[in-house]
Order: sequence, then structure tokens, then C-alpha cells
Amino acid sequence: MDHWQMFAFFFVGSFFKDIWAINIKDVRIPKVVREGTEEPIILDCNYEMGTSSNTGLTIKWHIGPKVLYQWVQGSPPRASEEFHKYVDVSYKASNNSNTMYRAVKLVRPGLELSGNYRCVVWTHDDEVEEEERMVVYSPENYFTIHQDYKSTDESNCELIVTCLAKGLSPLPTITLRKDMEEILQQKAVIPRADGRYEVKSVAVMDAKRLRPPVTFKCEIHIQDANYTNFKEVVYSGCDARLPRTFFLAAIFAVLILFAGNQ
Repeated sequence: MDHWQMFAFFFVGSFFKDIWAINIKDVRIPKVVREGTEEPIILDCNYEMGTSSNTGLTIKWHIGPKVLYQWVQGSPPRASEEFHKYVDVSYKASNNSNTMYRAVKLVRPGLELSGNYRCVVWTHDDEVEEEERMVVYSPENYFTIHQDYKSTDESNCELIVTCLAKGLSPLPTITLRKDMEEILQQKAVIPRADGRYEVKSVAVMDAKRLRPPVTFKCEIHIQDANYTNFKEVVYSGCDARLPRTFFLAAIFAVLILFAGNQ
């Protein structure tokens, strides 16, 4: 066999192998999922066997380097010990004996299920795989914005606007705005042992430079989940401008009035 015949032999062989090999048509994985959602999450690896033998047919789902789920044809599907609480192994994607347990049904997903998912289809003759990413996010479980006043003297005061959000994941951002414009602020991001974050932003301003009413808006955002939420507070004036003697006199006057009516 000369060189041209050998080239043609291998070219044609490779061509037909690609045509008849196992083919993953598509991998369907939601891009963003809320932690603990009651809606079932289906990870589907839709493939065709072509003319490949199904001898040893095995489907594996990985999340990062870890095995999530495995089905060997002729045996019941199994979830890994680490993730079994999230997997409904009774779910069937089809009634075809070659594909019935190709998909994974997740229930009430936790944050640890964020990651890159890889579907591997394997037989003694062939092996193919595809990968997609899914983010499991947690919105805040506590969110507040409030304003405080600090008197520097009897005629001046500082306005302190504080925003705090807790329980977010993955990594969030926090921004304070005054009438839609971002303002000078100090920000803190605190990671927690459970994989969630606390974020805080504080802005201190000279109240004399403000013209009430002023709307302060605090926005939290999780870029990976395309999640945004906000709260607002309206500044109407700095009560701290009034000296303490004014409030004492006002209270005293009310008490006198009340006593006179008895």
C-alpha cells in the first residue's frame, strides 16, 4: 500500500468514525438557580448513539473535579455521597434503554452546587463530553439602610448614611447613591464560613451642603447571578442642628401644659 492509499484509508476511516460515533446533541443546564428553590432543576445531556455499540454504556456527571451522578446501563443510577441529598435518582429522561437515565434532577439546590458541570458519555468504543456552568445564588436575608446625625456644634451636623446586607452569595457588590449619583463611601465585604457574604457601606456628609429632600439609594448586586435589589431613605433635614437645650425646653413646656390641664 503506497502513501496515498494509506492516507485515503485513514481519512475515510476517521470520516466515518465521526459520522457514526456517539454525538451529544445538546447539554441543557440552567445558567442561574436560586438556592433552595422548590422548582426541580433538570440537567440534561441529550445524545445520540449513532451506530456505536452500547457495551459498557456509562453516563457520568461531574461538578468541577467531583462526581455528582453516574449511571451504568443495566444498573440503577447513583448519586455521590457528597451530593446525594440534592439528587432524585428516580428521574427518567426517556423510556429509551440507552438514554433513560442520562439526566440529573436536582431538588432544593445548595450553594455548593455552583460550578462547571461536565456530562461524559462512555462506551467501550467511544467517549464524548460537554461542559456548561450553573450558578446557585443566595439573595440577602437581611437588608437595611438608615441615617444618623452627629452634631459637631450647635449649628453644624454630619449626616451618616449606613447600608448593610447579609446572607448573599456569590460575591456581591454594594453601592450608595445620592439622587442617583454615586457618593464617596467606605465599603466592607465580609466572607462567612457558610459561603455567604455580608456587605456594608457608610457615607458621611456635611448636612449643610445638602438641600432636602435628598434620596439616598443603596443597591446590592450579584453579577454572576444578574441579581439586583435596592432600598431607599429620604433625608429631610438634620435634627441634630437643634441644640439639646431646645429639646429639653420643649419637653418641659409639654409637661407644664399637661399638668395645667389636670
